[in-house]
Amino acid sequence: PALLVVAAGPWHSVRWSHAGLDFGWHARRSLATELDRDAAELRRTTEACYAHYADLIDDPYPFDSYDQVFVPGLNWGAQEMPGCVTYRDELLPRGAITDTQRAIRAVIIAHEMSHMWFGDSMTMTWWEDTWLQESFADYMGYRVAEAGAGFSDLRVEVEVRSKPWGYRSDARRSTHPVAPLADDVPDVDTAATIFDGISYAKGGACLVQLAFWLGDEEFMAGVNRHLTRFRFANATLADFVESLAECSSKDVRGWVEAWLRQPGFDTLTVRRDGDVPVLERAGRRPHAFTVAAYDSALRLVGRKRVELGDEAVRLPEFAGLVIVPNAGGETFAGLRLDPESWASLCAGLSRLEDPLVRAVLWSSAALLVRSRDLSADDFLDLVEAQLPSETRPDIIEGVLSEARSVVIPHRVPASRTAGAVARVAAAASAGLAASVDDEQRALAWAAALAATSADAAMLREWLDADKVAAGIALLPTTRWEAVVRLASLGEADARFIAAERDRDGTVEGDLGALRALAARPSTTAKDAAWEAMLAPGVDNRRFGALASGMWIAEQAHLLRPYVDAYLAEAPKLATRGQAFALEVGRAFPRIALDPRQLDALREALAGDVPTILRRSWEDHLDDRE
Repeated sequence: PALLVVAAGPWHSVRWSHAGLDFGWHARRSLATELDRDAAELRRTTEACYAHYADLIDDPYPFDSYDQVFVPGLNWGAQEMPGCVTYRDELLPRGAITDTQRAIRAVIIAHEMSHMWFGDSMTMTWWEDTWLQESFADYMGYRVAEAGAGFSDLRVEVEVRSKPWGYRSDARRSTHPVAPLADDVPDVDTAATIFDGISYAKGGACLVQLAFWLGDEEFMAGVNRHLTRFRFANATLADFVESLAECSSKDVRGWVEAWLRQPGFDTLTVRRDGDVPVLERAGRRPHAFTVAAYDSALRLVGRKRVELGDEAVRLPEFAGLVIVPNAGGETFAGLRLDPESWASLCAGLSRLEDPLVRAVLWSSAALLVRSRDLSADDFLDLVEAQLPSETRPDIIEGVLSEARSVVIPHRVPASRTAGAVARVAAAASAGLAASVDDEQRALAWAAALAATSADAAMLREWLDADKVAAGIALLPTTRWEAVVRLASLGEADARFIAAERDRDGTVEGDLGALRALAARPSTTAKDAAWEAMLAPGVDNRRFGALASGMWIAEQAHLLRPYVDAYLAEAPKLATRGQAFALEVGRAFPRIALDPRQLDALREALAGDVPTILRRSWEDHLDDRE
């Protein structure tokens, strides 16, 4: 854990006192307008989270003040220190802030505040227990932002964004237990690799399951015993288990061994015995979850809590109905539905009333694509048929992100990538047309359409008008998506991009211009971008922006020589330090790789690759195999 931060100004600050403590929000002066715009909400969220933690946690807040600072150039989303949290200032966006951005920011605020107890007061003894701070912060972030700060249905966000990250991480060769052994984390470079989808997303999901299995009263009693016992002290998994076992008559140690000491995830399956649904588990963990049953019109008929272990569970009361296990997202497991249920749900997914059930099913579909039980074409069929009718912007954004950043580069060959991107654009166009009376949905669709459309005339119209449609603003981030897209289509030259950069006049504009210049479909542009990425002293943000523009999915043929160049140069670049090594790993080619390129990656991994980059490369290889 970090103990000290020095944040040097000049700052624009909002300060106040609450509950006997001094509080403050701070941002660089150039973001004064944005901080003033959001100050009331940021204060309200901070105070609500603080009050909810005071209700949940017996141990009082352990420090004498609480400051939160939006800083430029932070390598992480946020970083907690005792009494002071730093955030990437992208969390204070220019222009309008969407409801989804507000909700995610509230989760991060609650997440970082939880670290005052989970990490800064009670601290793990060594890095193998990173989960003691990060899994708890992930769990508490969503819980407290919803129950305390009033941001509703945040479990939807967990299902469409967090859990898919956890499932991907847990399906790779680099997977590890939520709580690995100390011998498996021998040094700080290895420790850096477990700040991942296991320690965050899966670990948080495991705690959701633990609380549901135990009951919240027993769960929080054990948590509070642990935090009080180890106030300003170091703790281990064994210490936490002892605290929990003292507050419950259930087999906590057996649960911990099954869930926290073993890698991988189980699959919940539904088969039919005649008309009767039968639940079975492929795996070795006990599960407690809700089953939802629907009629042929996908109207909810009933819900039931189920505990599933080695023995199958029959559901005669739901005979002949469409069945969705884990309808409340209570457990961390894949789903295999019976053919009748899956067909009905695919035909009417958007008609399901409960957004959490819709989110669970979208996440399940993405996992089926990874396991190759569902083709990329079938997933895109589902996107085109069902997503334009979706009413939740967070589901829209999560599914489109999965399609663009995972399904297409990992499961669509280069020769068909342009067609797949066009299908996403078609869904986005249909969704936008259906959302003109709903600003939040329209903003979500517009961002995706700006990044995928081949309609250069439409994108230029948006830029000229600085809006998407009547009453729908063109957000600064979406504007840059449109500029980058035009550049990738060969419809924006260097002069056009420079004019957009000058119009923007911010650091974000400089980075956007770098992306756009790198996105142009010519060897000259790619050579310039690659040379800039290799420049001595290039910082993380510029490197990341250049890489983001460099790897355009539809340009796989043009980019072939740069894949080889990346594999040759990246190990040396990764020696600059942990943070830059992570950025080099994120710069992996975001395009479909052919068999020769995959072989080149395997050959590179047989050589000397720094620990952090090796983890990233192995993950990318696994994602494509």
